[in-house]
Amino acid sequence: MTKKIQYGKQAREAAVVALNEIAEVVAQTVGPAGRPILLSRNVSAVNSTVFHTKDGISVLRELSYLDPIYDAVHRLSMQATADTMINAGDGTTSTLIVAARFASLLHSHASGSPQAAIRAFRKE
Repeated sequence: MTKKIQYGKQAREAAVVALNEIAEVVAQTVGPAGRPILLSRNVSAVNSTVFHTKDGISVLRELSYLDPIYDAVHRLSMQATADTMINAGDGTTSTLIVAARFASLLHSHASGSPQAAIRAFRKE
């Protein structure tokens, strides 16, 4: 099996798109006005369970992707939210939303300068 290695502008663009899409799904659960998400989990070949939740980390855990970039970004998102859960105990969904916004700002600045992205982030 050969591995495909992607890097450069095209890989960054794909990663930012993936992170934004993942964050958009998870962000639906934020706050008291957050919407419940309906999920289906395959228990066996013939049975599946359907449940709903307003917990962003539960939604994130149930997502799966075939695309390798989406899958890598999904795994990184899981690690970031797990670290937030361990260190703060709450705010996992907010962590993902902030990370997606910061990645978008970093990508949108032509210079690619983290300082410029931080300044833009602070202005919002």
